Amino acid sequence: MIKLKRANLILLILALLTILSSSVTCQIKVNASANVLHVPIDYPTIQDAINHANTGDIIYVHEGIYYENVVVNKSVILFGENPDLTIIDGNGTGSVITISADNVTISGFTIRNSGTNIGDSGVCIGLFSGSVITNNKIMNNNNGIGLFTANNNTISNNVISDNHEGIFIQASIKNKVFNNIISKNINGLGLYFYSHNNLISGNTISNNSKGIVIFNSVNNIIYHNNFIDNIMDTQISSSNNIWSYKGEGNYWSRYSGQDSNQDGIGDQPYVISDQGSDICPLMGMFFGFEIILNEEKRNVNIISNSSISNYAFRTDETGSVILCFEATTEKFVSGFVRVTVPAELADNPIIVLIDNVEVKPKVLNTSDAEHLHLYISHNWGSHTIQIISSTVLGLYREIVTLNSSYQMLLEEYSALLANYTALQQNYTKLNSDYQEHLLDYSENLQNTQNLVYILMTSTAVFLAATVYLSRQAHAAAENKLTKSKEQL
Repeated sequence: MIKLKRANLILLILALLTILSSSVTCQIKVNASANVLHVPIDYPTIQDAINHANTGDIIYVHEGIYYENVVVNKSVILFGENPDLTIIDGNGTGSVITISADNVTISGFTIRNSGTNIGDSGVCIGLFSGSVITNNKIMNNNNGIGLFTANNNTISNNVISDNHEGIFIQASIKNKVFNNIISKNINGLGLYFYSHNNLISGNTISNNSKGIVIFNSVNNIIYHNNFIDNIMDTQISSSNNIWSYKGEGNYWSRYSGQDSNQDGIGDQPYVISDQGSDICPLMGMFFGFEIILNEEKRNVNIISNSSISNYAFRTDETGSVILCFEATTEKFVSGFVRVTVPAELADNPIIVLIDNVEVKPKVLNTSDAEHLHLYISHNWGSHTIQIISSTVLGLYREIVTLNSSYQMLLEEYSALLANYTALQQNYTKLNSDYQEHLLDYSENLQNTQNLVYILMTSTAVFLAATVYLSRQAHAAAENKLTKSKEQL
C-alpha cells in the first residue's frame, strides 16, 4: 500500500469532493486522515483493497475492467477514476457489488453483468443504511440497484439501463432516489412490500416496459420525475402515495391536458390509477440544477416544453447574479419555461433577456418567501435565455428613488420658503401699518392733549372771568345798597 503525503492526500480528497458535489446533493463524509488505497497499484483487486482498508479509507480504482463480485463490509469510499472506463463486471454471477456495512459510498464506475437469480443486483444493499450510490453507469443486471430492508440510503445521478429491474426497493424506508436516468429496463423502478416514506424525485424514467411499479407501499413522495415513452408508465396495487409536492407534480408524456392560465401546470389531474392521481401534472419536462448562492447550495428548477442545455450560473464583477441557458423548441411550437429561483434574487430587480432582448416575465402567484416562480414564453427555435438579478439596476433604482425623495423634499422646502417669504412680507406690511397707526395715534394724542389744554385754559379763564364779574357785580350791589341807605 502506498501512503500518500498529507498534501497529496488533501488534494485528492478535495478533487473527490469537487467531483461528487458537482453531480449530487447529498452528504458524503470524507475523513481528512483517511488513507487512499490504489487499485491495481497497491492491491491487484478491489476486494483485496477492501480487505486491507480501515473504516473511512478511500479506495481509488484506476481505469480498467475488474471481473469481480465485490463485498464491501467496511464503511469506505469506493471511487472509480472514470465511470465510462472503470468497469466492475460480475461475469454473470451473483451481485456485482454487495454492501454489508453502513455508510458506504460507491461512485465513478460502470457496474454490469450480475447474475440472474432473484436478488442478484449491480449494487445490492441489505439491512444496512447510510450508503450513497452516485455517478455510476449500471447496466445489464438483474436489478440495477437492489435495496432489501435497507433504510436511509441515497441513490443519485446514476445512469441505469438495460436491467430487468432498474431500481428494486423492497421493505425499505426513507431512502432518497433522485436525479437518475432510468431507461430501457423491464421495470424502471419498483417499490415493493412495505417500502414506505421514500423520496423519488428528479428522475427521468423513459423507454421502459413499465416506468414505476408499486405494490403494497404507501406514503412515498413522487414528484418532479419525467415519465417519457414507457410502454406503461405505472402499475400500482394496494398503495396510496403522494404524486406532487408544493404544487408541482411529474411530467407525463401521455398527458394531454391544457394550461389555460399559463403557469406550467396542467389544469386537469393526470389519472394514474384508481388509487391515485397526479393533481399537478407538469406541462413540460423537469430540469433541476444546483447553484452556490451566498456560499450556500440552492436549487434552480426549470419546467419546460423546450429542451434545456448549456446551463450556466455566475456572479459578475458588479455582483449581479446571472442564470443563463439555451431553450430549443420544435418548429412551429410555442415554447415556455417555468423557472423557480431562490427568492433572495428578487432583492434586486429581475431582468429577463431572450437573445439579449428584454422581455417581461409573468411572476406566478405561487411565489413565496423562499422561491420565486417565473413564467417566460418564447417563439419556436433555439433561444438564449438570461435571468439577471441586477445589483447595478438595484442601485440605480435606489438612486432614482432617493433623487425623487430629494426632489419632493426640495419642492416642499421651496413651498415652505415661499410661505415664509410671504409671511415675512405680511409681517413687514403689518409692521409698517402699525408704525403708521402708531404715528397717527401719537398725533391724535398730541391733538387731544392740546384740546384738553385749550379746554382747561378756557375753563380757567371762564371761571376767572366768572369770579371777577361776580365780584364786580357784588361790589356794585353793595355800593348801590350803601348809597340807598345814605339817601334814607
